[in-house]
Amino acid sequence: MKNLTLALLGALALFFACRTDQPESPAPNANYSNLAVGNYWVYDQYYLDTNGVYTPLGRTDSNFVEKDTLINGQLYFKLMEALPEGPLPGHRPVFLRDSLHYIVDWQGTIRFSSENTVDTLTSRYFTAIYHPPAVDTFAFIFGKMETPDVQIQTPAGTFTAKNFRETYRMWPAYSNAGDTRRVDHHYVQDVGIVDETLYFYINNPEYYIVRRLTKYGTQ
Repeated sequence: MKNLTLALLGALALFFACRTDQPESPAPNANYSNLAVGNYWVYDQYYLDTNGVYTPLGRTDSNFVEKDTLINGQLYFKLMEALPEGPLPGHRPVFLRDSLHYIVDWQGTIRFSSENTVDTLTSRYFTAIYHPPAVDTFAFIFGKMETPDVQIQTPAGTFTAKNFRETYRMWPAYSNAGDTRRVDHHYVQDVGIVDETLYFYINNPEYYIVRRLTKYGTQ
């Protein structure tokens, strides 16, 4: 159990059921998702230690928008998200749309807001099944926007980003590396995600696995 890894791709972590309060009708606000058919993002992966030092892992991944589609009368974009290195290589589809100043998926999960820095936007328990049918709870997770905006430097350039942060309150049995762990997703207007945490190790407080934008564009 101590060797378990939390695969915390912004994608994967937000794939579980959570409480959301998101509006239903779109409006012309600043574009932080950059969702359009053919758009793509290429990232390099790094270790990030507690001193803020990035160590390249020699791994590259990418996201791309495959198509758009209607779900319950709403227009969504099918984003193919890269999965982290591990037992589930490749991509998985996520259906996203802009809704007022929020980015939401087809299940109503909020991934980002360009304006709401007050409310908790998501909350859930992180559980896992091991030695079936045993189920264990690792953490309680809540997500909200951080302030102020931050400067993020990546191989693709230097950006002013807004950060959607998920905070993990670890259960006592899994808190030997810290009872609070954090996962960040940095969004930039008209670009999308430029830097984000992919996952961390439960029993290692020193390293997080992150990815940083190398290039982006339209196919």
